[in-house]
Amino acid sequence: MWHATVLTIFPDMFPGPLGQSLAGKALTTGVWRLEAHDIRTHATDRHRTVDDTPAGGGPGMVMKADVLARAIDAALTPNDERPRLLMSPRGTPLTQARVEALARGPGALFVCGRFEGIDERVIEARGLEEISVGDYVLSGGEIAAFSLIDACVRLLPGVMGKEASAAEESFAQGLLEYPHYTRPQVFEGRAIPDVLLGGDHARIKAFRQSEAERLTRERRPDLWARHGSPSMGSTDTHAIVLADADGIIRLFSPGAKRLFGHDAKAAIGQTLDLIVPPDYRERHWQGFRAAIANGSPKYEDAAANIPILCRDGTVTRFPGRLVFLRNAGGRAVGAMGIFLANDAYSGPPLPDL
Repeated sequence: MWHATVLTIFPDMFPGPLGQSLAGKALTTGVWRLEAHDIRTHATDRHRTVDDTPAGGGPGMVMKADVLARAIDAALTPNDERPRLLMSPRGTPLTQARVEALARGPGALFVCGRFEGIDERVIEARGLEEISVGDYVLSGGEIAAFSLIDACVRLLPGVMGKEASAAEESFAQGLLEYPHYTRPQVFEGRAIPDVLLGGDHARIKAFRQSEAERLTRERRPDLWARHGSPSMGSTDTHAIVLADADGIIRLFSPGAKRLFGHDAKAAIGQTLDLIVPPDYRERHWQGFRAAIANGSPKYEDAAANIPILCRDGTVTRFPGRLVFLRNAGGRAVGAMGIFLANDAYSGPPLPDL
C-alpha cells in the first residue's frame, strides 16, 4: 500500500482535499494510506516551541533542528526506505517523471516547513530531498504537499478509471495536453472542430497531437525545447533564443552560446540585433513587429536555414525554426528561435530564410 506520512504543525489540515474525489475514494477503500503528525508534540518545553531566531540575525524564525529531527525519527519505522521529501521553494522543480517514480514506490515522508525555513543541519542529517512545486513562496509546505500527494495518488493502480487518460494528459508525453470539447456542438458561436466529429480516429489523433504541439510551443517554450523535433535532432544540440513582444532577449540557452559565441548572461536584456545580421535587420523588424501586432507571422514554425550574426562577426546560417508565442487569448507575446548545428541536422534540404 502506498503510504504518505506528513509532518506539519497543522495536522488538522489533512486529509483536506485529499479526502475528496478520486484520492478520497482511494483513501477510504484502502488503496493508499495517509498519516499526519504534529511536529509540536516533539518539542520539550511547555510552550511546545518549534522555532527560534536565525543564527547571524535576520527576519523571521527558523524551525529547530532537534525538534524536527525527533519528529522525523518517530514517524519512520526501522528500515523505512521511503523518500524523505522537504517541500521547499529552493528545491528541485517537480516534474511528471518524478511524480511517476514516486507513485511506483512505497510512498514518501513529506516534511512541511513553516516560518523562514528549517535548520540546514536537519536537512543534511536526515537526508531530506528538497522539492519545489513552483517558483513562488507559500505560507508553508502543506499546500505543496497536497499537490504532490494528489499527483502521485491519482497514478496508483485502480484510482483512475481509464489509464489512457493519464497517458494523454499534460506533460505525460513531454507536451501540454490538447484542447477538449463536448456538447453542445455550438457554444456562443464557437463550434467544435469538424475533425472531432467525423469519426476518423487517425485524423483525430493527428489533430490532437498537432494541437498539443502548438500549445506547448506557444505557452511553454521550455518544454518545447526539451521535447524537440525528430527532424531537428537531439535536444542536447539545440540553441534556444526567446524574445518578448519588444524583441528583447529573455532566454539565451547554453546551446545558443555554444553555436553563436555570445555570452548568455550578456545577451539577456539586449535586442535581437545581437544575432540578426545588419543586412537583415530592417526586414526582420518589419516582419517581427507586424507579426506581434496582427498575430499573423509570415513564417509560422517553418524550418529554414536562418542567418545568425555570431560573436566573431561572421554570419552563419543554421537550421532552425521560428515560433511566435501566444497567450491564452491568441495574442502574440513573443517569439522563439530553435536552432541546430549544421553538422547535427539530418533532415531534408531547407530553404534559406
